[in-house]
Formats: sequence, C-alpha cells, structure tokens
Amino acid sequence: MRVLGIESSCDETGVALYDSERGLLAQALYSQIDLHAAYGGVVPELASRDHVRKLLPLIRRTLSESGLNPADLDGVAYTAGPGLVGALMVGAATGRALAWALGVPAITVHHMEGHLLAPLMEADPPEPPFVALLVSGGHTQLMWVKALGQYQLLGETLDDAAGEAFDKTAKLMGLPYPGGPQLAAAALKGRSGVFRFSRPMVNRPDLDFSFSGLKTQVLLAWQASTRTQQDMADIALAFEQAVVDTLAIKCERALERTGCRRLVVAGGVGANRYLREQLQERTARRGARVYFPRPDLCTDNGAMIAYAGCLRLQAGRDFDLVDPENDPRFRAYWETYHALMGRDGVTPEAAKAAVRRSNTLIASLMLKRGEADAMLCGLVGRYDAHLDHVRTVIGSRPGSGVMAAMNALMLEEYTMFITDTFVNEQPEAHELAEIATMAAAEVRRFGIPPKVAFLSHSIFGSSNRPSARRMRQARDLFAAVCPDIECDGEMHGDAALSEEVRRTYLPDSKLTGSANLLVLPNIDAANILFNVVKQAGSRGVTVGPILLGAAAPVHILTPSATVRRVINMTALAVADAADLQSRG
Repeated sequence: MRVLGIESSCDETGVALYDSERGLLAQALYSQIDLHAAYGGVVPELASRDHVRKLLPLIRRTLSESGLNPADLDGVAYTAGPGLVGALMVGAATGRALAWALGVPAITVHHMEGHLLAPLMEADPPEPPFVALLVSGGHTQLMWVKALGQYQLLGETLDDAAGEAFDKTAKLMGLPYPGGPQLAAAALKGRSGVFRFSRPMVNRPDLDFSFSGLKTQVLLAWQASTRTQQDMADIALAFEQAVVDTLAIKCERALERTGCRRLVVAGGVGANRYLREQLQERTARRGARVYFPRPDLCTDNGAMIAYAGCLRLQAGRDFDLVDPENDPRFRAYWETYHALMGRDGVTPEAAKAAVRRSNTLIASLMLKRGEADAMLCGLVGRYDAHLDHVRTVIGSRPGSGVMAAMNALMLEEYTMFITDTFVNEQPEAHELAEIATMAAAEVRRFGIPPKVAFLSHSIFGSSNRPSARRMRQARDLFAAVCPDIECDGEMHGDAALSEEVRRTYLPDSKLTGSANLLVLPNIDAANILFNVVKQAGSRGVTVGPILLGAAAPVHILTPSATVRRVINMTALAVADAADLQSRG
C-alpha cells in the first residue's frame, strides 16, 4: 500500500512516499528558515504563500525519486492540524484535490500523531503499549499509547512548550532565529554549575509541565551577568539542563505509573543531544528502553504523515474516499457545464475533467445555479484563465457588451481608480466609453463623486494618431451617456491630476480639480500605471481588481493579493450581492 504524505502545518514543506512493504521510498523537505529569519519568527502569510510555491514541485520530485507515477498511489495523507490555518489549507487543498483526481482515499492526520508514530519507522520499532513524550516547538505532552488511535493524555504543558521556551529564551539573549538550535549549540560551550535554574513542577505529583517561569529566571541572570559569550554559553547550558531534567523526571514517573518499560520520544526537541543522553541513561537504570526517530524525522516532515496515513488506511480508519462520481454535486455541476458548452465541442467526459480541475469553474457553476451569492477567485493561476470560466458560465450583465477590471489605490492624499487593468487588450472607443460608465458607477458606490480623465500620449488634440482619436471618441461617447459626470480628455497623466497643468492647455475644461478615475487606452498602459503608483504609494490601501460588467458578483484577484486585500474584496463582494438582492 503506497501513501503520499504532505506536511505543511508551519514553516516546513514536507512530502514523502511510504510503501507498507518496502518502507520509506522517498522524501523531500523544504525549510523556510531563511525566509522568516529577517522577521525573527514565522510570518503566517509568508509561510502559506511559500507552501503554495514549493508543494507541487516537491510532490513531483518525490514521485520521480521513488520511480512511481501518481496512478500508483493508494492514498494521499495530509496534516489536518494543529498548525497555521493558511499553511494547513495549502496542504489540505492539494492533498484532497490529488486524491479526488486519482480516485483514492484522502487521509487526515493529526500533526502530533505523525510525530508520535515517527519512531515506528525505524528498523527496531517499539510495540504498543508505550509511553510517548511529544516535545516540540508547539507541544509538550506525555501520552499513554495503547494501540494505533488509542491515546490517553497523561500530562502536558500548562503554558510554554519546551521548544517554545528554547526559542524565547534564545531571543532574550539576542540569538538569531531559529533560537532553539542556536541555544543548544551555545550550551555545548557552557560550564556546568556556573548557573542553576529551578526544575519547574517536579515536586508536584502530576505529570504536567510549566516552562514560562524559566524564561524569567534566564532574563534576570542574563541582565545581572557581564553578557559575554561565555556567560551566554553558561546560561544556555543551565537552561538546557533545567528543561531536560524536568522532562526526564516526568518521563520516569510516567513509566512508573503505567508499569511500562518502553518510552518513545518524538518532536523537534527530540533531536536535542543532551535530552537523548539523559533519557537513555535514566531508562537504562530502570531496565527500560527509550526509542528515538532519526534526527531528520524529529522535525516536521512528510514521512511521518505518509506513515501515519498508511497505518490508518490499512486499519480502515479516518479517511475519506474522494470519488467525485459518488458526489451528487459533481454530477450536477458537470451536467450544467455540459449544457452550456455541449455545442462548443465539450463532451460529457471533457466536462467532467474540467470540473475536476478547476475550483473557479465549480464556483462559477455554484453562482449560476443559485447556490452562492458572490465569488472570489484568482489567487493561483493566470487571470485570463479564471476570466474564461466567468465569461463562459456567468456571462455579462444584461445590456453590457464588455467586461473590464478596475483597481483602486487609497492613498493618504487621495483615492485613485484605474481601468482597464486586466481584461481588454486594445478596447475600441465604444468599449472604452462603456468601461468608463461602469467604472464611474462603481466609484459612486465608494461614496466618491467620479471625475473621469481619458489618458493618452496626446493632449487635447495635439496628435491625430489612431489611439488619440480613439480616446477623444471615447470621451464624447461617455459625455453623451453621462452628462452629469465631470470628464475630459484625451490628456496626459499630469494634466489629469493637476487642474493648473490642464488649464494651460484648455482653460474651459469641464473637469475641475484632480481626476480620480483614469481610463487608459489599453491593458498594458493601465496595468503599468497601477503598479507604478502602487509601488510609489506603498503606504496606501489597494483594492481590486474589481470586475465590471459580469452578470453576478464576481471578482478575480491576483496571486500577489495580500490577506488584507482579500478581506477588502470579500467585503466588496458581499456588498455587491446585497445590492443585487435589494434590486430584486
């Protein structure tokens, strides 16, 4: 049984392929340490985006190194939590999509269960029951493992996890990110006995932990020291000894209470040299044995997820068989799509394949069928690929012959709207006028009276080239349809923003003050202007792209969209849907 494992819970992208008969076939891991080092810690949004970039190449690499094809897989396992929400979503979406496409089970794995089972991949694995110490950057737990899936919590940290305490303590002393390994390295040069810190909660009968107080002790010791490299090493060693002794004492108690002679240690801190030495020495004195995974399986990795998923699949537990043919929604969606495209060469099988591949197509069909009120897409892939599905399934609003995109830049001095940034490569004059009309109506929805400038290389008739004539014609058509809106053109960009410049060319211009809606002659000019102004006004808020002219509330974002922009566009889509419903 061959299972692909995906780990993306935090700042490492891990992929592995495990075979129930041959063991671990291949694995690949990408660490984001360099990405986050500049910030002194993990930035969730950056982590999520990096998982998006790295996950598919790592899957291809793992399959290639194993000599297998996707069709050879019997299941896809992915980390379902705990972890960073955005990072987990990347792994879950990829894992479930791949399982769906292959028609194999999708297996959810708890991140800590993956760590717990990692030592079982070694050549001499422990047999349950056993006591497990899960010790990582986010968790410190003692578990009683009776069998696969049968876990009893014996004790856990009441505040900081051990790995978290290592990282925070390192930061207190100015060590670079990631702090834990740096602190352990400094401890190797420390002198035992120079400093001594308490062993928290070892005098209590329970099996819980607490490490937050140790940070305070370290801070006071560091501040009172001369803060030399030797002081740092001595404090690091004393801190490491305090944490390891505490963990070891609690592990001995857990073995005593359960009557068990097997201790499994897993998680990132399980790679700590001093922890391994102490637990091996203490368990040997008790006639017990401790089991560790190899160091590269202590940190987050795809192998532990693939292995845990394989065990669960073999046991017939906790997986979803993602077979779209058994999902009534899948049939409804591909039949709706085929009804729309059947006379354009799309066969039923092609319709099924298209619905399997594209979330944007599914969302468009949901909107078409009335199962959703609004839609956002575009964070992955090309803008025009998403637009094709919107045009095909949703179409243009009644009476509209064109769609367009508009971006807004809310700067400190003013708000600027720019169109058409993404849709029409070289629009005709009548299309530009219609785009300006739709854009002006959208600007009004922001509570801003639109002032429209039609931009060109020419200014008020200074050129008779086709592009200049086209912008003049667009202005005339727009003025005839919207006589109540201030507009003028064709003009240069500086004239659009400065009434003083404008008056030197045309004193009787009907446009007053600064224009706030800039209509560009083509997609290149609009997109370039938007990105230049966005970069120059980096402190402003960006909204868009706002899709104009669609028959339903739809907006297509771009892969560069930040979480803030996604939230802004979600609010806009909700407002669009509410406005549409109020009009009946």
